[in-house]
Amino acid sequence: MFILCIRNNSFRVALELYLRNMRASITDPEIMDKIIVSIKSSAKFHEFKLFFILTHFDVLDIRQLNDLIDTFLIIFHRSDHSRNPALSQYNPIKYALLIYRVCWKIEQKKIYSLITKCQIVNKYIR
Repeated sequence: MFILCIRNNSFRVALELYLRNMRASITDPEIMDKIIVSIKSSAKFHEFKLFFILTHFDVLDIRQLNDLIDTFLIIFHRSDHSRNPALSQYNPIKYALLIYRVCWKIEQKKIYSLITKCQIVNKYIR
């Protein structure tokens, strides 16, 4: 049910399900993959999606972290500014800080193949 809510941008229902029924140990890589795909496909609820990713950051493997950074690079270079969440979110400063925090955590894990991509993302949000 949680994955179905994520796919359909029903994040209020997903948040209720998460807070009432799910624990951190239940979160699996499949759910994180769906959230990363939903970041790329929709500009809605990005703050919630990033908060969820930061909360369960330890579940992500290197492939998912690479997909996440590639997703950031794709959505930041969209020509349609209404689909760029860094510009169209309610609070773009908070959004930029969440992305900076994701990049900081990747750098703390010392994943050298992703550090260069994180530096590019950080240059964009500055």
